[in-house]
Formats: sequence, C-alpha cells, structure tokens
Amino acid sequence: MLLSSYSVNNLIHAAESLLEITRTLNVEVISLQRLKDEVTQQQEEAHKQGQLVKKMTNYLSTELGRLELETDKIDSPSFSINNDLEKFSATETKLRVLRGRLSEFVDEEDTENLKKADSTISNDLKGFESFLLDLTSLLNQRIPNLEKVIDRLRGESREAQQQKVLLKEMVDLFNMEMDELDSTFTELKSKLTVS
Repeated sequence: MLLSSYSVNNLIHAAESLLEITRTLNVEVISLQRLKDEVTQQQEEAHKQGQLVKKMTNYLSTELGRLELETDKIDSPSFSINNDLEKFSATETKLRVLRGRLSEFVDEEDTENLKKADSTISNDLKGFESFLLDLTSLLNQRIPNLEKVIDRLRGESREAQQQKVLLKEMVDLFNMEMDELDSTFTELKSKLTVS
C-alpha cells in the first residue's frame, strides 16, 4: 500500500505531537514520583512523632494521676497547684486530640492511592510505547487518552502538595504543644521542689 506525501506528513506531524506529549508525561511522572517520595517521608516522620505523642500522653496521664494523689494528701492551703494541674490536664487533652489527628492522617490510604496511581501511569506508559509502532491506526484514539493521563497526574501532584501543607501544619501544632508541655512541666517541677 502506497501512502501519499500528505498522509506521510500527517503521520510525521502526529508522531511529533505524540512524542512531545510523551516527554511532557515523563516530566509529570518524575515530578509526581518526587512528590510521592516526599509525602511518604513526611508520613513516616508524622508516624514517629505520633508515637512520641502517644508515649508523652501516657506519661502525662500517669504523672497527672500521681500529682492528683499527692495534692489530695497535702492539707496546707499555701500549697496550691490546682491551676497547674488543670493546665496540665488541658495540655494532656490537647495532646490526645493531636494524637488522634496524626493517627487519622498517617493511617489513611494515601500511600495505597499513590501506589495505584503510579501503577496505572506505568501501565499507560507501556501502552504508549507499543502504540508508537502502530501510529496509522491508533494515533487519533490515543492522544485524548494521553491528555487525560496528564490531567490526572497534575491532579495527583496537587493532592500531594496539599497533603504536604497539611502535614507541615500538624507538625507545627505538635511542636507548639510540646513547647507548652515542657513549660508546664518545668513550672510544676519547680513548684514541687520548692514545696
């Protein structure tokens, strides 16, 4: 079968367009992989910090119980740490809420969704490689599919960025709570030492 120069030119133009789209797709895949790796690393960090929050919350509960028992034993009106105990209890409650939020974030199926997206994108790329060998019959059908994949990649990239921002906010909140806890703990220790 002979192809006219018009058909050959159209085929060359379509192949060049597909090559450009494939290059763009490769850039998007690399960018998504980088974002996915960052999110995974931050999820691991959040999990570690969540474990620390859990230990601190348990420790606070024990210490709070012990301090309440000691306060009940003391009859002297000059020894007043009820306000500090309330502050200590409020900090413990905040830490429990933070631990719950961290657990929700870390335990979600974000990693699984990213793996599925990565697998889907990988399968699509393999299909596009074989597609280059059979441009005459499949080119017009596949270009719209490539554009959908690129749009999906951009969406995944935006979602990964949003998760990154949320994780940073949660880690900042955790650090503020830890600073407040440290301050409260230091005050309590100094008051107990003075008494």
